[in-house]
Amino acid sequence: MTATFTRSPIPLSDEARTRLVSALALSLCDGMAMYTCLKLAHWNVSGEHFASYHVLFGATAELVDGYNDDIAERVTTLGAFVGCNVSRVGATMRIADYPVQPMSAKQHLVEVSSRLDRYIAGLVAAADVAAEVEDEGTLNMLAGVLEQIQKAGWKVMKSLEPEEPSKDVMVAP
Repeated sequence: MTATFTRSPIPLSDEARTRLVSALALSLCDGMAMYTCLKLAHWNVSGEHFASYHVLFGATAELVDGYNDDIAERVTTLGAFVGCNVSRVGATMRIADYPVQPMSAKQHLVEVSSRLDRYIAGLVAAADVAAEVEDEGTLNMLAGVLEQIQKAGWKVMKSLEPEEPSKDVMVAP
């Protein structure tokens, strides 16, 4: 069955549009799952660094939610219908379900960090498709998303490091 698209200002073939919309839809499903993981961490974190981790997880969730909207709007701009309902998210997400059990703040960081890594890998895959079909607009949008999500991932990873920095870390000249 051939995909049918609505009118779009983006000059792509139907084949290119189908590949790109499919990649973006997967990233959107991942983003919706990532948002839920982050909110679970936000609601359930406790312990010594509760205040900072609560804010970190909440701010990252809001960041992901905003980019979900950008990705969904790009799908519709490409002339497709956004169909990422709960069933589709559950069936296609590439991010593992978040554990629903009591855990330490450090374990929340580990769980979030691993899921952010997977989410980022999916965004990179979508950007690769955008580059292959030569859609500069989608590629630029995803570059901005990746920059901010990678920065959020860095903040989570840095929170997992010991309090005392390693003396072997390179110092930029």
